Amino acid sequence: MNDERIAVLSALMESLPGTVVFALDREYRYTIFNELHRREMAKAWKAAIKVGDRMLDFITESGTRATAKASFDRALSGESFAEIRNRRETDIGYECSWGPVRDDAGGVIGVLAIVARGLLEESQDIAHLGGWEYDIPRARITWTPEVYRIYGVGSDYDPSDVKRDIGYYAPASAPVIAEAFRRAVEEGKGYDLELELIRSDGSRIWVRTMAFAEKEDGKVVRVSGNIMDITERKTAQLELAAMNAKLEQLVLERTNSLEATNRDLETFARTMTHDLKAPLRAIAGFSRMVAEDYGSIVNGEGKRRLGIVYDNAVKLDALISDLSSLSRIGRHELDKTRIAMAAMVRAMYYETASPDDLASIEFVIGDLPDANGDSALMRKVWGNLLSNAIKFTAQKAVRTIRVSAEKTDAEIKYTVRDNGIGFDPSNVGRLFGLFSRLHAEGEYSGTGAGLAIVKRIIELHKGRVGAEGAKGEGAAFWFSLPSEDTTMGGE
Repeated sequence: MNDERIAVLSALMESLPGTVVFALDREYRYTIFNELHRREMAKAWKAAIKVGDRMLDFITESGTRATAKASFDRALSGESFAEIRNRRETDIGYECSWGPVRDDAGGVIGVLAIVARGLLEESQDIAHLGGWEYDIPRARITWTPEVYRIYGVGSDYDPSDVKRDIGYYAPASAPVIAEAFRRAVEEGKGYDLELELIRSDGSRIWVRTMAFAEKEDGKVVRVSGNIMDITERKTAQLELAAMNAKLEQLVLERTNSLEATNRDLETFARTMTHDLKAPLRAIAGFSRMVAEDYGSIVNGEGKRRLGIVYDNAVKLDALISDLSSLSRIGRHELDKTRIAMAAMVRAMYYETASPDDLASIEFVIGDLPDANGDSALMRKVWGNLLSNAIKFTAQKAVRTIRVSAEKTDAEIKYTVRDNGIGFDPSNVGRLFGLFSRLHAEGEYSGTGAGLAIVKRIIELHKGRVGAEGAKGEGAAFWFSLPSEDTTMGGE
C-alpha cells in the first residue's frame, strides 16, 4: 500500500465516529489503524501497538486469539463477511466487517477490519435485540446492555449464574431453554426458540433467543447468541390465532346450521315431489273423468270450469317439478364427461320439437366445440333454451333457429338465436330470475323457472349466461363454459 493510499485511508478512518478500523498483512502485522483502535487495544489488552506489530501477539486469551485468527484467515482467503459479537472485557456488543486487501493484480495481501460499536448498540436498543456470550473455560457469561433491559435487571446483576438466568423463564419455557442450552454447551447444537420470560418486576414478555456454538479441537469452548423482545409480534400472533380459532368455530357452527337447513329443504322438496303431486294428479284425473263420464249432464259452463281445474292442476304439477329440479341442482358433485355438443343439441331439438315444429322451423347447427360437463344437466340447459326458441317463434310465418359457438382461450360461448317475438332490452336483467315472466300467463305456456334452471346449472360449471334481443326482432340466449381442450364438432 503506497503512501498516498495510506494517507487517504488514514483520513477516512479518523472521520468515522465510534468506529474501529485496522488493516493487517498476511502475517497478521499491522499496516494501518486508527486512533480509536489504538485506545481500545490499550484498554482491553494493555498493548501499545504500532505499525509492524503482530496483532495476535497482544491477544493473550487463547480462545479470543483463536477466534480472531479464524476471522483473519477467512478474509485472507478472499471472503468478505460480517460478525456480531460481545467484547469480552467491556461487555459491549459490536459488529465487525471483514474483507480482503488486494494488490493491483488482484492478489490478497492483507485484511481490513471495520468494527462498528456505537451503531450496533443503537440498533440493538431500537430493535430490542441483545447479545450474549458464554466463555466455557472461564465459566463466564457476558451480556450487552439490551439483555439487562430485557430481563429487567440492573447492570450489577451477574449473568454468569446460568441456573438463575433460566429461572426468569416462565414455568413452561424454563425446561425448554435449559435443555437447549445444555445441548449447545455439551454437543455444540445451536437453537432458535420463542419463549415466555418473566422479568424482575413480574411482567411477562415473549423473547426469541438464539445460540451458536464454537469449537476448538472438536470441543465446545464458546456459546454466543442473541435475545430479542418479540412481545408485540407474539401477542398479535396469539390474538390472531385466537381469532382464527373463534372464526373456525363460527364457520363450523354456520356450516352445521346450513347443513341442517339443506336437510330441511331436501325434506321439503321430497314432500312437494311426492306428497303434493299425488293429490294434484288426483284432482286433474278426476276432473277429466267427470268431464268425460258426465259430459251429457254437465252444461257448457260446467265443462269450462272443469277444464280450468284440470289445466291449473297440470300447471301446478309442472311448477312443482321445476322447483324440485331446481332444488336438486348443486346438491351433488358434477359428473363431468366429454360432451359432443353438436350431437346433444340435435338430439334435444328432435326430442323437444313437435312434428309441426319440425316441419315449419329452419334449424341450423353451426360448428360447436365439444366440452367437459355434466351430461344430464347440460341436456336440461339445451332443452330449456331450445324449448323457448320453439315456443316464441310459433307466431312467425317463417321460423328460424340457429345454434352457434365462439371459442376463446378462456371460454366457449354457445348461442341459441331465433327470429321470434324477442323482448324489451330493458328487461334483460329479469330473464334469468325464478318465476320471472315477460308475457301474460295465458299467452305462452311455461312456469317461468326454465331460465333460472339454466343459470344455476351454468354457474355450477363456472360459466356465464346472458341474452340479447329486441321486441319483435328475435332473441339470442347464450351461455359459456370454461375452455378446456375443446375440439370443433359441428354438424
